Amino acid sequence: MRWQRNREAGPGVEAASVRTRDPNNYGGLTSNGTLCGLGSNMDSHLEHYAEDEDDNRKYSSCVFSYLQAFSLQNSRQGVLSTVTPEGDYPSLNGIRNLSLLWIICGHTVQFSAWNNLDNGERWMKMVEKNPLYIFAFSGPVYLAVDTFLLLGGILSARSLLVSIQRAENKLNPGLVANFLFKRFKRVQPLHIFIVCLVIGLLSVVQRGAFWFIAQDQIINCKKYWWSNCLLINNLFTITDICAPWTWYLSVDFQFYATTPFVIYLYRLKYEQYFQYYYNKPYTRYGPYLIGILTGIHMTTKKGHVLKHPGQAALGWFCSLSVMAVLVGLAYILRDVPLQPSAPHALYQGLHRPLWAVAVTWIILACEEGFGGFINNILSLSLWVPLSNVSFACYLIHPILIILYNGQQETPIHYTDMNFLYLFLGHLILTLVIGYVLTVLVEKPFLFLRRRKTQGHGIVNTGTG
Repeated sequence: MRWQRNREAGPGVEAASVRTRDPNNYGGLTSNGTLCGLGSNMDSHLEHYAEDEDDNRKYSSCVFSYLQAFSLQNSRQGVLSTVTPEGDYPSLNGIRNLSLLWIICGHTVQFSAWNNLDNGERWMKMVEKNPLYIFAFSGPVYLAVDTFLLLGGILSARSLLVSIQRAENKLNPGLVANFLFKRFKRVQPLHIFIVCLVIGLLSVVQRGAFWFIAQDQIINCKKYWWSNCLLINNLFTITDICAPWTWYLSVDFQFYATTPFVIYLYRLKYEQYFQYYYNKPYTRYGPYLIGILTGIHMTTKKGHVLKHPGQAALGWFCSLSVMAVLVGLAYILRDVPLQPSAPHALYQGLHRPLWAVAVTWIILACEEGFGGFINNILSLSLWVPLSNVSFACYLIHPILIILYNGQQETPIHYTDMNFLYLFLGHLILTLVIGYVLTVLVEKPFLFLRRRKTQGHGIVNTGTG
């Protein structure tokens, strides 16, 4: 009866006996019907067997989770959703996507105008100094990047503050390490895929008369790919950067790593100030720091700052005036003087933080109910799915432009209509391929992170 009970409690007793370390115990029966050598140790063997079964189930569950992460049914969920997640700031979607469109438009013109035009003089006369072409490269497209940095600061501060609240209001090294590692995992899969795509795709496609631009990218990526892996490629000269447009990812991560320090200072009631000058971290930190401080305010505020419409009207006037002045000065101060110039120095030192402050006002006004029709535009549900693919779109659109320009057999002839069609073509291809990369590369790794986090009993509500 004892043998029967053990058989019922743990099927496969023979398998348990085979795993015993004593070879003399195999196959024997005692007079009372128990397996020889197992009568007193049966329970321990069954416990080991149960543990092995648990390990096998955990392993199978882990493998299944990884396979599920790369399933299209899972990775495509939510990408095209038009619903803003609860707790997010809807106006940020519109600002992010309008900035991305500005960058794509600027890159479309920039990459073509530098090497591929057969009527460059016409381009310089019509476009380069004409404010009507503000969304082309003649305008201050770099301000769109500063807008990205502002949004990054807001979201990083919000994410860390939420994590601190979940950790019983404690900021410790483990939480900071997890905060940084989550961001690294968020950025790097698609980033490394783009680097591999530059080396692999550009090495095999048909080449044109202007292929030298793409060839430079292949050489740089084969030589300096490791700087992208370490997110330090922005510290190299522009001629040595693999996929030069990815400098922003390195700057963003370097600034992201400063968020815990600024939050620490904020919690100690200290004040910190950073400043000054394109792809080096010490020249771009102003907007990001303003974003962090804005994120702290928006996450911890107890009430609204704006109390009546008069304050809002004054704020809107100042914000739009600052933005108009900064754009206008970009044209007035476009030419580099031979001698030191105080106006140029002031503009270079102040235009980035001033732009960030102006955009910050727009965000605060929209979130506190004084955005009016501008908030309605920025909060359109149309922007939500575009925001979901914006990261992939930012990384892939330069490759499409380089491919197009590099395969041309003759110079491109500039007309407004030609470049409008060129921009729209690049934009549509960018959105389509950006969606594919989001579903096949970016989302599976995010899904893996969520499954791992949920497996440890933690609810992941941060923006990552």
